[in-house]
Amino acid sequence: MITIFYSLIPLYIIYLLMQVINSTFTCSPEYFCDECQYCGEETMNYDSCFYYHIFCKENRNYLKYSPIMKEEYTDYFSLDPDIISFCGQEEYVLKNIEITEEKEIIIFSTKNKFFPKNKYMHCRFYIDLEKSYLLNPYLVFEKGKNSINPYTNGALKSQISNIFTYNNQVRSQSSNTFSYNDILISSSEDIGTVLNLEIFVDFLDISHISPEEFLEIKITFERKFTEEEVNENETENESSSSKTGTIAGISTGGTIFIVVVICCCKNCGCCEKK
Repeated sequence: MITIFYSLIPLYIIYLLMQVINSTFTCSPEYFCDECQYCGEETMNYDSCFYYHIFCKENRNYLKYSPIMKEEYTDYFSLDPDIISFCGQEEYVLKNIEITEEKEIIIFSTKNKFFPKNKYMHCRFYIDLEKSYLLNPYLVFEKGKNSINPYTNGALKSQISNIFTYNNQVRSQSSNTFSYNDILISSSEDIGTVLNLEIFVDFLDISHISPEEFLEIKITFERKFTEEEVNENETENESSSSKTGTIAGISTGGTIFIVVVICCCKNCGCCEKK
């Protein structure tokens, strides 16, 4: 009995260590999910939380996020009138854009924008990219210098996180997160195969009024189509699919007919040589 007791001590110590680790680290992209706890998960107080806190590493190559905490943070931050005013339009549907005129859509910009004093800003944007592959869309992040004004105070500090969804299955998603400082001048990513996209921007300095730099997020289009070309493309795809299905059906039906005839001949003896 004593032997069993002493053999359990190391396991108990390991358990305590895991508890200490889990209670010490707040989840973020730099930690593994099994070694951290989501910000505000126990207290349901999200005042000190940022959107990037919903992310953690499932393994070295895969960044995971908590759908529950994402909804909690989104609901909480969306109640703040300053955040609503600062972040602006939250949802975009690209299938409704004027594709014969628009070359880009600015999702968000802090250019010459004043920040609410002594308050963290958390912006979230949802973009429906249905059929946008016809326009070859690119997600672009740009940085630059604000116009000179007496309120300028220091560099912009922010963390940007993205969730890309390629179809309706959760496992078809991918995520990334990076700092504003990681953007040299401009960075872009091909999003032609993305079904929808969520962008989260956390501003990390409450002393900002109007920073020296600005961040701009936009979607650009490398190719342009008229409505007729888009409709023609879709019609051709549907027609091609229909023809393929018809040919396959005729081929399959013909094969079945030949097999049936051969079988009947054999059964009745009509095909036997006399």
